[in-house]
Amino acid sequence: MKCETIRGDNIVMWRNSIGTEVERSFAKTEWQETQNAVVKAYGFEGVREKKKNGMVIAATLQELHKKGKQSSVLIELSSRISQYAQRVGSEGKI
Repeated sequence: MKCETIRGDNIVMWRNSIGTEVERSFAKTEWQETQNAVVKAYGFEGVREKKKNGMVIAATLQELHKKGKQSSVLIELSSRISQYAQRVGSEGKI
C-alpha cells in the first residue's frame, strides 16, 4: 500500500515528514545544493543533523526565496492554517 499525505479541514498527516515533503517540493537537487551553499556561507558545517536544524532550514528556505523559489507545500499549509483560523474565529471558538 502506497502512503500519501492526507489533508483535511484541520489536519495534515505527512507521508514521511514535513521536512521531506518540503524538500521534495523543489527540483531534485535544488534543495541539497542550496543547503550545502548555506551551510558553507553561514558556518553551519559543525551542525550534526542539518535536516532537523531550524537555523539551517530557515536559511535554506530564505536563500531559495531570494532565487524566486517557494515551497508549494508550505504555501498550501499556510493557506489551510489561515483558512481554518478564520473559520474557527468567525464561529467564536477562539
